[in-house]
Amino acid sequence: DSRGASQGQGDIGESADRFVDLVLLEQYRSERYNHYFVVALLNSATLGLPDLLRLASASFRASDLLGIVDPQGRFHRVMPRSEGRTNLNETSPNYEGHAVGILFPETDRAGAQVALNRITSVLVNNEISIGCAVYPEDSTSAEELVAIAAAM
Repeated sequence: DSRGASQGQGDIGESADRFVDLVLLEQYRSERYNHYFVVALLNSATLGLPDLLRLASASFRASDLLGIVDPQGRFHRVMPRSEGRTNLNETSPNYEGHAVGILFPETDRAGAQVALNRITSVLVNNEISIGCAVYPEDSTSAEELVAIAAAM
């Protein structure tokens, strides 16, 4: 993956770059190609691996990045379910209660709202909070975009 998120053998990728580093890379691409992108952070104390895998299997675009942001800020990509693979990798660490980071490349605020509505419809039985920030409307700093999304 050109964005640096390594993929393990299971549905949850190995630990990769810090989430803010992935945002910085997307910022560079956005500046180069003159387009928007959205950073979203989803928080829920009850969101478990089955929910995450169901979310990853929802109709996201191939360019969207979905993963766990651990307490150290590292990004663990959640992979969509593939044919012939189980829905849950039993050997994966427990990520319940951690933040979920999502990058929506080439997406403006209206597109983000559609995507976030899709997320809430997939997770109807979970109490979740979602914050998002749009580049460059909300900020041109990767750190500030992540902070704005986390504060919502």
